[in-house]
Amino acid sequence: MGGKDSNHSISLLRDESTHLSLDTPFINPSMPWLRPAGSSSGLVCLNLLGLRVRSNYIVVWNPATKQFRFLPTTDEWDDHRLLGFEFFHDSRNYKVVNIPKPGRDNTIRAKVFTSSTKSWREVKSHYYCSSGAIIGGTLSSITNVVLYSPLGIMKQTSHVLSFNLRDEVFHAIPLPESSISGQIDLLSWKNSLPFLGGPKYKPTCELWVMTEEPSAGTTQITWVKQFILEPSAMPGYIIGPWKDEYLLGDAISDDQLHCYDPASQKSTRLPKHDHTHRLIYEKAINYVETLVSVD
Repeated sequence: MGGKDSNHSISLLRDESTHLSLDTPFINPSMPWLRPAGSSSGLVCLNLLGLRVRSNYIVVWNPATKQFRFLPTTDEWDDHRLLGFEFFHDSRNYKVVNIPKPGRDNTIRAKVFTSSTKSWREVKSHYYCSSGAIIGGTLSSITNVVLYSPLGIMKQTSHVLSFNLRDEVFHAIPLPESSISGQIDLLSWKNSLPFLGGPKYKPTCELWVMTEEPSAGTTQITWVKQFILEPSAMPGYIIGPWKDEYLLGDAISDDQLHCYDPASQKSTRLPKHDHTHRLIYEKAINYVETLVSVD
């Protein structure tokens, strides 16, 4: 996805050299900002932000069929703090989850939209957070139908908040103590959940991967340090996963993309997209073309 100033566009990277601009009839000048919430089974969920107060919308779109659908509004329509999206093949149904800023009682809760009922409902958790707690939206990740987000207090990220879109249950997962310092980035890699972080004041960053093992009728979660990444080997910033690598936006040239392999710590510069205006790449999501209906 690329953008020019506040006017965003969406493009499709089929392979290393095929870069296609997509038609987005639901975007207009009154909605100059967008945030991808996720993609599943050929459907893409986007958050569109307008210039007017409370002009904040969620759209589900199939780029292959060009169908799109605006979802009904909720009470928290102006606070899409954290969004997730998943399509379920067994029920031919999709869900959108919106986790807003905790209310006056500091309870973490979710608003869940289900395509079969065409309505939102609230799901409360048994987790409470202080007024200084931060739930990160742009740093979130969805892996194996679970939405993950950093959960921090006073600029210290100590846990990962998870919400399973299938059974609609919250969990708070502790992070390794050595990584609890400042901000972390949640990613997706080889169908697992990794995070990028590391000890404070060190120039290198660490890529940790979450593992789940059955133990005495429950699931034991551990974090394994997979790689220590040298910033000098990364020519830019991570915008999302692609195959078993990551796409990087260039640190100097905004409209340049790179493929980066965290295992070998090698990067490849991709051919530039043929466009008529300057692009700034912001976020990449995986997409598979299908004919699934948005209804």
